Parts: sequence; C-alpha cells; structure tokens
Amino acid sequence: MFPYIEISNIKIYVFPYVILLALFLTGVVYIKSKRYSKVFLLDMMKKIVPILVGAAIGARLMSALTLIPSSDRPFWYNLLFGGSVFYGGIIGGCIGLVIVCAIKKQPFLEYTDVLVSLLPLGHAVGRIGCFLNGCCYGCRYDGFLSVNYPINGEILKVFPTWFVEASFSVFLFFYFHFICKTTIRGKRTAIYFITYSCFRFLIEFVRGDDIRGIWGPLSTSQIISVVTLLFGVIVLFYSNKKMINNCMIIRRTKNET
Repeated sequence: MFPYIEISNIKIYVFPYVILLALFLTGVVYIKSKRYSKVFLLDMMKKIVPILVGAAIGARLMSALTLIPSSDRPFWYNLLFGGSVFYGGIIGGCIGLVIVCAIKKQPFLEYTDVLVSLLPLGHAVGRIGCFLNGCCYGCRYDGFLSVNYPINGEILKVFPTWFVEASFSVFLFFYFHFICKTTIRGKRTAIYFITYSCFRFLIEFVRGDDIRGIWGPLSTSQIISVVTLLFGVIVLFYSNKKMINNCMIIRRTKNET
C-alpha cells in the first residue's frame, strides 16, 4: 500500500494521479480507435465535461451517503473530504450525459454504448489505485492468491478483490473491442450493466472493508447492483424491441415499393 509519496516533507497522494492515468489511457484508446468517426469524436468531446463533473459529484455524494451508518463526522464533511464510490460516479456521469442529450435532443444510448466500451479499461486502472490507496480490500483469506495487506496497522492476508475486479474489467474491455460485433443501439450498454452488476454483487461477498455501507444483509453496492441489473435488462428489451420494429418498417417499405 502506497497512498502517497513524500518528497521534502510534502505528501503527494497517488490515487488522483492513477485516476488521471485511467482517463488518459481511455482517451488514447478512443482517439486511436478506428471504430469512431472524427465527427463523432468531436461530438463526444463536447460532452466530456458534464459527464466528468457529474461523475465526480456522484462519486462523492454516494460515498457520503454510504458513510452515514458508520461515520461520526457530519455529512458535509464526508461529502467534501470523504472518498469516492465507483457506482456513484457511474450514476452521476449518466445524469450529466442525460442532461446534455436532452438539451441537444440526441440519443442517450448511442453515447453510452461508446462509454461502456472504454470504461472497463479505466476501471481496471482505478482498482490498482485502490490497492495503493488502502481501500476496497478483501476479507480475511489465506488461500490461493491471498495478499499481505496492512489494515489498521496490522499486516493481514486478504482476498485480492482489487486484482480480481481489475482482471474482470480488462476482460470486458477486450470483449467489447475484439469480440462484441453488435451494432444495435443500446446492446453494449445492456451487456455492460448486466454483466458488471452480477459480478459486483458476487464480489461484494468477499470484500472486507467496513467503510462501504451495510444495510441489513447487503452492502450499498449490492443494492445498487440490483438496480443497475434491472436497468440493463430494461435497456436490452428496449434495444431488441426497437431493432424488431425497425426491421418490420424496412420490410413493409420494401413490400410497398
């Protein structure tokens, strides 16, 4: 765990730079990809600021809400100085994109299909940042691939949740870029939310960090995973129905001509 680097009594925290690295890598992949036209690239760039602002606010807000059951500090303090929650960033970024798309009357799912194809790469890098930062660690575990990790001043063997999630995210990234060939609007968005929600729900059972919000038998992320899974299923049905309707319209048009 290396949360900061100290130079001349100045502490430089590593995690923000890991996030910048994640954004940089996803940006490079986006620019270098032949999948997107230059016109679409310019259009997407105009939406980056509201997406990132929404993601930053959402990540902070979700963290502060998660800390309510366990923190003695006031809500505003946790909002300003607390951590960040991945799901909060996803929700906040989506809200930012929805607002922009609504103003410009553009299809929301067309842009989320692009974003979810790149997001897993940034997420994988971000989880390595969590390992360095001292958060999101696994439960006590001394089996295969266990990791010695400092927790509350004590070195313990824990389940490597960061690396498992990072590996899953890399798999999703490669899947979207080299395996998934669908061109149906919304299909990639649906696949991402369905697969990641299921994965996140399961891996939460082997998380060991206390500051993540426990509501009865489930964690905050597990509750959100159920919601995002339903969202993915709804988008999947919507996309398939839209495709079928379009095919019927095209077939009807050909018959009429």
